[in-house]
Amino acid sequence: MPPKSKLNILWLTPYPISKSQHPAPWIKSLAEAIVEHNHSLTIITVSSKLKVVQKTIEGNGYTLLVVPYSGGLKHLLSFFYTNVNALKKYLQNNITHYDVIHVHGTELQYASALINSKIKIPFITSIQGIITLYRRVLKLVPTLKPIYWTIASFYEKFEIKNSNNFFL
Repeated sequence: MPPKSKLNILWLTPYPISKSQHPAPWIKSLAEAIVEHNHSLTIITVSSKLKVVQKTIEGNGYTLLVVPYSGGLKHLLSFFYTNVNALKKYLQNNITHYDVIHVHGTELQYASALINSKIKIPFITSIQGIITLYRRVLKLVPTLKPIYWTIASFYEKFEIKNSNNFFL
């Protein structure tokens, strides 16, 4: 029986880059399992805390790229365009050699950046929850969160409409 071919996989996902962030053990466990099966994995996440792209090789064999964007009030007033545009430009200029792209979730506009980049690599989006539905039922204390969720739900609808492959 011939050996299975090795895949070159790209993930677009939230990934903890500082100790103050959620440790995301499920992301790290999945990443480790993929490289244990001799696949190549690159993870791209975004951060408003950096000024230049940061590349690290994680101790377990996968590459982490952190793409910077302008955060804070500029991010909110741009309706998250700073995040989407920074990732879109990075993808357009640097991503050509992957077999498949996996977008983890619809809450952080990763699929919007990918769709707008017009890259022709097949991708799948995992849906972990629908912000549009959450926004309708959760009673939130007065914060900016309802504004963020309203903007995020706009992108989420766009991503669902313009993507072909999903799993839950």
